[in-house]
Amino acid sequence: MTSMSWRDEFWTLVYESREYFRLIWAFLVLMALLSAVSFVFGRPGTASRAIAYVNLILIVGLGVIAIGTYWYAARRQREP
Repeated sequence: MTSMSWRDEFWTLVYESREYFRLIWAFLVLMALLSAVSFVFGRPGTASRAIAYVNLILIVGLGVIAIGTYWYAARRQREP
């Protein structure tokens, strides 16, 4: 009987939870749309525009993390 390391167990769990990545992705798209509305209706130099920039940075960062995590888990699952 072979025992899996905690890393292997973690990535297996991440791969098995891949349906939740759709939910995360939908949330990030919604947040991006709301930030876009702030860009359209907010005036340059206001606090709402600054918050929209911060939101955009957070959305892109979380999107990159989510895509990278999903890709790495899928790649590990395909390896023999």
